[in-house]
Amino acid sequence: MQNETPSVPQDTIDLRELWAILVRRKKLIGGITAVVTLMAIIYVFTVKPIYSGSVTVEIGKVVNKEKAADGSLVLGVYDLDNVNDLAKIVSQTTNVSTSVPKRTKLLQLTATHTDKEQIEKNLKDAVRFIKERHQKIAKVYSLPGSEVIMSHEIAPVAVGDTPIKPKKKLIVIVAFISGLMLSIFLAFFLEFINGMRKED
Repeated sequence: MQNETPSVPQDTIDLRELWAILVRRKKLIGGITAVVTLMAIIYVFTVKPIYSGSVTVEIGKVVNKEKAADGSLVLGVYDLDNVNDLAKIVSQTTNVSTSVPKRTKLLQLTATHTDKEQIEKNLKDAVRFIKERHQKIAKVYSLPGSEVIMSHEIAPVAVGDTPIKPKKKLIVIVAFISGLMLSIFLAFFLEFINGMRKED
């Protein structure tokens, strides 16, 4: 006798049936997708745009002429600040963000706001804070005849004309895709509920 292998019923996915569900629920899918996308469009055109500005400051130094043990003159160079420590102090005491490019004595200041004039003011206030701090430090380290190279901006404060937020296209696209996925899930869920009711 030959052993007969019992057939095991397998669940199969009928793509035509799924497509039929989407067609039946096309008004629901289209409506939800349109509402979510419209809400995103209203949001991006009503929210205030956020702009960004920046300025880079080069840390100054004091150059002193000092006598060596043999009586010769040597130059003693002292930075007015440790750039990493200064970055922390400035970010804590002003309305700007700070960063230090690797292997440099440059301090980059960045500010964001909905008002371009406020960005410029915050950056200039931060630069003024640095200069006033370094003027005091220079008095301590400088000697008669020493040369003080004060901290200064490499370039004037620059505020961008293009807002960094919101990213309008990205928000609308994400809202459209999210609305579409949500509506398709809801369509299948409603079909499942209806199927359960018919079985009952």
